[in-house]
Amino acid sequence: MRAQDLHALVVHLRPYRETSALVQFFTRDQGRLVGVMKGLHRGRRTASVQPFQLGKLSCSGKSGLVTVTHFEATTAFDLTGDALSAGFYVLELISRGLAEHQAEPQVFDATVKVLQSLADGEPMAPRLRLFELTLLSELGYGLDFRFDSQTGESIDADGWYRWIDEQGLVRVEPELDRQNSTAVWPGRIFLAIAARDFSDGEVLRAARLLNQRALTPLIGAAPLISRALYSGNKQT
Repeated sequence: MRAQDLHALVVHLRPYRETSALVQFFTRDQGRLVGVMKGLHRGRRTASVQPFQLGKLSCSGKSGLVTVTHFEATTAFDLTGDALSAGFYVLELISRGLAEHQAEPQVFDATVKVLQSLADGEPMAPRLRLFELTLLSELGYGLDFRFDSQTGESIDADGWYRWIDEQGLVRVEPELDRQNSTAVWPGRIFLAIAARDFSDGEVLRAARLLNQRALTPLIGAAPLISRALYSGNKQT
C-alpha cells in the first residue's frame, strides 16, 4: 500500500528504538493508522509532530504497521487547560473506538470540528456531547430518543421514561421509579437530546450519562486515561 497526501490528524506518538517513533494517525480516507517515523528525534523533527496536529500524510506498507514517508502539519489546534483535557478525551475515544484501517470520514470531520471548537473557546460540554452522539451514530451504536421502545409511540414531553441499555426508552409511572433511578427523566429531556438542543443544563447532564453508558460496548469498560489524568474536569 502506498498512500499520498492523506488528510490526517496526529492522535498519539511514543519513542520507538533509538531515533524513531510510533505515531498514531486518524485519516479521513483510511481511518486510524499506526506508522513508524524514522529519525523523528533528530534535530527539530520531534517538535514538528505532536498530537492535535492536522496535515498531509504519505505512507507505505502492506498491512498493520506502516512506514511514514512524509507528514506536513498544516494546522495545530492550540488547546490549554480544560480544553486540553477535553481534546485528549476526544482523541482517546477515537483511539479506542475505531479499529485500524476503519475509514469513517464523517467521524473524522466531526473530530476536526470539535477540536476546532475547543481551540476557539466555545462551550465545551455541548460540543463534546454532540461529538459523542455523532461517534455513536456513525459506528452503529446510536441511541433513539424519539420513541418508546415497547409501544413504538412518540415520546411525550410530559411523560417520564426509563432508559434501558440495549433496549431504549420505556415509559414509567410510579413515583418510586422516578426517585430511585438515575436513568429516568421527563420526556422533554430525551426530545431535547434528539434535537441536539443542549441549552438546558439538565439535558447536558442526562446526555453525558447516557452517552457514557452507550460508549461502554464500543470502547470497553476500562477507565479512560484522559479522565484519570484530568479528574477535575467535569465536562468530559
